[in-house]
Amino acid sequence: MRFKVPSPAHIGIGTSEDRVSQEFDRLAEALQSGVPRRVALKMALSLGMAGLGSLLPFRISAAGDSPTVAGAQPCASLTAGSICTITVGDTTISGICQPDVLGNLVCIAAAPSPPPSVQACSGLQAGSPCTFTVDGVTLTGVCQPDASGTLVCVPPPPPPPSVQACSGLQAGSPCTFTVDGKTVAGVCQPDASGALVCVPPPPPPPPEVQACNGLQAGSPCTFAVDGKTVTGVCRPDPSGTLVCVPPPPPPPPPVQACGNLRAGSTCTFTVGDKTFTGVCAVGPQGQLICLPPPSASPPPFQACFGQTPGSACSFVVAGHSLTGVCLELKTGFLVCTPMAGPTA
Repeated sequence: MRFKVPSPAHIGIGTSEDRVSQEFDRLAEALQSGVPRRVALKMALSLGMAGLGSLLPFRISAAGDSPTVAGAQPCASLTAGSICTITVGDTTISGICQPDVLGNLVCIAAAPSPPPSVQACSGLQAGSPCTFTVDGVTLTGVCQPDASGTLVCVPPPPPPPSVQACSGLQAGSPCTFTVDGKTVAGVCQPDASGALVCVPPPPPPPPEVQACNGLQAGSPCTFAVDGKTVTGVCRPDPSGTLVCVPPPPPPPPPVQACGNLRAGSTCTFTVGDKTFTGVCAVGPQGQLICLPPPSASPPPFQACFGQTPGSACSFVVAGHSLTGVCLELKTGFLVCTPMAGPTA
């Protein structure tokens, strides 16, 4: 039984699945019948063409049993290894003449050349400096292996805007750069590595420091806070910077009442619409305070008159003697706080 290899009219790109199935059945039947090896090979090639079309570099011809090869015409007068070209539609593909499985020279498309970044590291080692050009722009970088181990010329990341702003300038030159849509002005200054960086000016000092600019310690000064003018005196802070320090708040009325008096002097002070009269006595912090006279004070206060916090004290209430310790109230007055129950 003789099997005829299908003609190209039945084989090529777009062949249906039914056609592939028919070709496979014909090949199986031929193998079972013991057809010659050469015929079986051509039928197998036909089956491959039915599935891949012109993706294979050869095609079985309709004339007799001799195959012709697609892409073989460019290599008809050339030798293996020669450069060749194939035109498919409007596209011309360059390749190299190589023998196919049947020994015919066919034009096989050459492998695409690696990208410029890979070519730049050809023959170099990891860490070597490299350069390549893209769209007319020359880039410099360092050869580094990618995920597949191929050396690629990797340019360094671009410097930050503050460094770019000082490109081509000198230390001390004014500069500007943009961050988040805002333009920042500064002066080019070298950083720790020596690179010039556009450094914005420091923020202005607070008002109380500006108030003493050009003044000396002890000089009067003024500054504004929330629309209010504050008057003070220039004094150095712990760092030595002069600061306009407002005067301390006035002492409470009981202390003001004894400002120019001596201990034991009669004193008066007013709180709201009430006037109090008392006697100047030494308070817990050593300053004179106008205290109610002992006779007008409740017994717990009279017991600590002239005493200091922590002093022992006693007083009598309803015929019972109470012993305690003088404790200082928030008002500055001392009161005898009993530490034990009354005694008869």
